[in-house]
Amino acid sequence: MLRFSLYPIIFVMLVSCQGIVPKHLGPHGSEGKAFFPCSSSSNCISTTEDSSKENYIEPISYTEPKEMAYQKVVKVIENRDGCKIKTRDEYYIWAECTSSLFKFVDDLEVLFNESGKIHMKSASRKGKLDFGVNKKRLNEIIFNYHQSGNL
Repeated sequence: MLRFSLYPIIFVMLVSCQGIVPKHLGPHGSEGKAFFPCSSSSNCISTTEDSSKENYIEPISYTEPKEMAYQKVVKVIENRDGCKIKTRDEYYIWAECTSSLFKFVDDLEVLFNESGKIHMKSASRKGKLDFGVNKKRLNEIIFNYHQSGNL
């Protein structure tokens, strides 16, 4: 009997790991070419942060046509376990990436600019620490993008 009474508690714990979709998603700024800044916690990494900060990572530079670079990024994200693209337009992609065990949800944002840069941000919805998961995710996306060659 005790075993069955734990199921609702476990369900609530797993569902509560998903968090609420943040209101600060999407490009913003005077020209809509930046992300909202990372919070002070260490569960966020971005290419648009101050390069002297720990939560900064270099953006991807591309020389091929933007449409080709865009399709490569889409393919890399779609091939990641647990990541699902929720919104995309000509310059912006937002995906939810869910961990396999505890179902924590992180928000992945990608923004293409006119100067041949692909900016990215990955942030956890819950908690203060991510144990390097967001940085690892962006490094893997960068690696897979460069390995993908031409479509």
